[in-house]
Amino acid sequence: MKLYQVKISPCCRAVWLYCLHNKLDIELIDVDIFGGELSKPTFRALNTYGEVPVLVDGELIVANAVPIILYLAEKYTNFNCFGISKSQEMKVKSMLDWASSKLHQTAGYRLVYPNFLEPYQLEDDATESLIEKGTVELTSLLESIERIFLASDQYLTGDLPTIADYYIATVIVQLEWIHFDLKLWPKLNNWLVNIKKSEYWSLVHEKHEGFLIEMTKHDD
Repeated sequence: MKLYQVKISPCCRAVWLYCLHNKLDIELIDVDIFGGELSKPTFRALNTYGEVPVLVDGELIVANAVPIILYLAEKYTNFNCFGISKSQEMKVKSMLDWASSKLHQTAGYRLVYPNFLEPYQLEDDATESLIEKGTVELTSLLESIERIFLASDQYLTGDLPTIADYYIATVIVQLEWIHFDLKLWPKLNNWLVNIKKSEYWSLVHEKHEGFLIEMTKHDD
């Protein structure tokens, strides 16, 4: 299998983490996003929308993080990392959808990326307004994690981490790009510290950490 990815993308990192935790034999192919590779015909043949991640398994092509994770879980891992019960598995699937459609859309596309990436910026004062609204929406989402998902458990769906924890955590660490402080949410902050100690986290986030170091140099 081949996984086309961009290592600074949280969606790609989530898929990579799932592969590593399940010892899946995956060939990683890094896509040059800044070199325009996503727009080239060879990549568009894999994904018409020009987005990563993309998984190629023989003749089958699966695009986008959640469908890829669900495909791998069904075909190869018997839904390992999805909890220990059917009800927990359903909750994990629901949270993956929430992480992709709500959390990443808000934290990434309405807050973090408009600060750095021109394609996500709007004209005139619209970018500033987008970021302000994104901050308000994100605060509400983080409150949900703090008061609902982590109300009585160490992890999002119980006593053990699942792919939902890894996916949501790798989205939240994008906020480090803008030095977003999580101290208002102590349960969430402690949970994130624990997730960062998990196996493979440092490997998968090496590019992310390098980006943060470069940003610090420019700040100085």
